[in-house]
Amino acid sequence: MARAVLAAVVLFAGTYALAWFNSYNLSRTYYRQAEASYRAGRYIEALMGYKDYDAAHGRRVFVGGYAQVVNIWEHPWALPRPAVYEEARAKVREIIHQKFTREDAQLFLDRYLGRENPYLGEVMLRMAELYEEEGDDENALETYRLVISSFRTDRALVERAKERVAALEARK
Repeated sequence: MARAVLAAVVLFAGTYALAWFNSYNLSRTYYRQAEASYRAGRYIEALMGYKDYDAAHGRRVFVGGYAQVVNIWEHPWALPRPAVYEEARAKVREIIHQKFTREDAQLFLDRYLGRENPYLGEVMLRMAELYEEEGDDENALETYRLVISSFRTDRALVERAKERVAALEARK
């Protein structure tokens, strides 16, 4: 009986270690691909990845982004998380809050609105902030209100949007 339990534990641990190692290698590949897109100034592609044509194999291939790295390690049982997970999360925040222009944010929303995407609300909020920075209070208010109505389950996001609406309305 003890041998069977030990064998099951060893089998489970070995299977988990193999899955973890494969996940780690895939996330490192995606991270390197995302870094190449980032260095080229292609921030949407660095964030979300993209499909490209591989002429050598005559087919389309997926080139990873930081979102894929985060997604691989997001599950609470995906432990231990390698450093690449936090590095990718930091790059996601940097792209959205420092690199995206209003045009980038609009293009991102055009591409991903209506599709499941964990960054839609954050990008939409950033677009509103960029409108506000440009002095376009009307579009900023409209976009903040859209964040409030569209992302009700994200309390922190809605609260930030409400704060900006109140501040803009107080200036009128």
